[in-house]
Amino acid sequence: MRTRASFDYRVAPLIVLAGPLGEDKDSHPEYREHIEVVIHDPGVNVWHHTWVDGPAWIKAGWCDFSLEAGIPHTLEVEKAGAQLTVGVNDHRFGCLIPEFEPKVQAGVTACEGVNRFYEFEVQTPEN
Repeated sequence: MRTRASFDYRVAPLIVLAGPLGEDKDSHPEYREHIEVVIHDPGVNVWHHTWVDGPAWIKAGWCDFSLEAGIPHTLEVEKAGAQLTVGVNDHRFGCLIPEFEPKVQAGVTACEGVNRFYEFEVQTPEN
């Protein structure tokens, strides 16, 4: 998955990888287990959200470096089994989330401020 995105102040455009969706009390679809890969002015965070009788989450990975507000940044996420490889501009790191759903739906979320998305691309492996 790849997006080019910017934020006006501090936070937080993100790529989301979602397992099977659940339903809220009004039968609308909502995330259950999912991963958020979030860029913000001090770098990037990877959040693993789970659902057992309600939501819970942990910070599964992060990399600290300065990102300037108001300009586009490239965020890339590659999922291979339990391994995530994350790239933001010229920075790269990986993390493992072994219990996460093997098949996911990918998307973007604008979170906690003004976010802009300029493109979004998903490539799936040829199998």
